[in-house]
Amino acid sequence: MVILVGGKPAWFTGINIPHHDVDSMYWKEKNICDKVLAGCSISSENFIYSNDDFFVFAKYWGLHHKGTVLSTMEKKSPAGSYYKLLEYTVKLFGADCLNYDTHCPMIMSRAGVKYMASKIDWNVKFGFGFKTSFVYSMGMQDIGTFYPDAKYQVIPEMINRPYISTEDGVRNLHILAKYFPNKSRWEK
Repeated sequence: MVILVGGKPAWFTGINIPHHDVDSMYWKEKNICDKVLAGCSISSENFIYSNDDFFVFAKYWGLHHKGTVLSTMEKKSPAGSYYKLLEYTVKLFGADCLNYDTHCPMIMSRAGVKYMASKIDWNVKFGFGFKTSFVYSMGMQDIGTFYPDAKYQVIPEMINRPYISTEDGVRNLHILAKYFPNKSRWEK
């Protein structure tokens, strides 16, 4: 079963739960939490969380982080909303917390998402890293492995990774046709 929470593209044939985002970067992570909670209302107990810009080329490889949250902060502008989210994540989970907000799918559980949502105040402006918050709330921070993040503006000709993500406006989506020559059962 594929559950899409939010806007539904014309080609999608799976289950759609309409959701109205609070239109502000201040509340991006709260929107994510609210959408996942909405999906939990009909999902199986364990499910794979994925974003709309992820492409999966192999079986699930497990829980991944991209290093510490502080190392991610070093690459971001302190004036940006993402930096603020990272800053609040460090305040919540400590200076050595790992950044699980990667462009990789993640297995989650309904009970775990509900537990995490009840323990963290998602009404904090900019919020916290959603996936990192899930991992730390579940006490799973020590079982993840480092895997470099990959979000492409131009997709490489040869993909040697289990999953990738694409930037808005990626210029060469046609490359994916050789990996996905047939439509999925959730496409018209």
